[in-house]
Amino acid sequence: MNPALISTRQRAYFNPLTSTILFADGLQPQDIADFIGYSFEDAELIGLAGAPEGSVVTVSTKGPTEDEPGYDDPPAKIEQVPAGLVLTVKNPAYISKKNEIVVYRSSEDSLALYIKLIDFNKNFGFSGVGALMVRSMVDTIGKISSGPTFDRLRLMAAGGRSWGDRERTAEGAAQDRWIGFNVWPKMGFDMDLHEKTREMLPYFEKYPKKLRDCETVQNVLALVEGGKDFWLTVGDGWYMEFSLVHPEAKEWLNRYLAEV
Repeated sequence: MNPALISTRQRAYFNPLTSTILFADGLQPQDIADFIGYSFEDAELIGLAGAPEGSVVTVSTKGPTEDEPGYDDPPAKIEQVPAGLVLTVKNPAYISKKNEIVVYRSSEDSLALYIKLIDFNKNFGFSGVGALMVRSMVDTIGKISSGPTFDRLRLMAAGGRSWGDRERTAEGAAQDRWIGFNVWPKMGFDMDLHEKTREMLPYFEKYPKKLRDCETVQNVLALVEGGKDFWLTVGDGWYMEFSLVHPEAKEWLNRYLAEV
């Protein structure tokens, strides 16, 4: 998409003024301020949720999950979801079931977004919807000038060599594989290379060149020859973050939007 088309689609499909906020279980705006340390405007919550036009965003609070991810059991996709303000997005026109975003405190001085569940259907009719959602979140954060500081977007990037299949049908046939590990980095998300990926490096001594110098997923993808193929074939997903303080993260996101 060219810059003009990106802006047009973002204004059309992610306009917070077309969506509605609901507060679950008698939750009040003051409760949000007490819980998270800032009283958000409705439009800010809708933008942070990355809600497409015409959505209903339900606000609730939730404690952290207690299950730590199992290193030897990535197909189970056991996540540690932080405690925070849960934004549940429903929109039958664009979302199959629901999207779920958590606003949480990443440090004493900063907030962050945890992207727990994204379930867009195909009714948008164009690619790059997830990236437009991320851009909407990032732009909303940039407009909260007098509020809290956000430092990252975080998620579990599912998939990779060691993850196995997503599900199996009643007949036992394998469904499609998890692809988040390969899609989210294209939008600017990054992480240190997983140990299971590092275990494969000795088998790639000469190609891709400079592979052994790579510490992160973005380092691998930046390799001119073979980096993207290596990651798609051998990479392993895990927790990834879009850094709001990294000088290149927004450039990676905009570059991806320009290519889809």
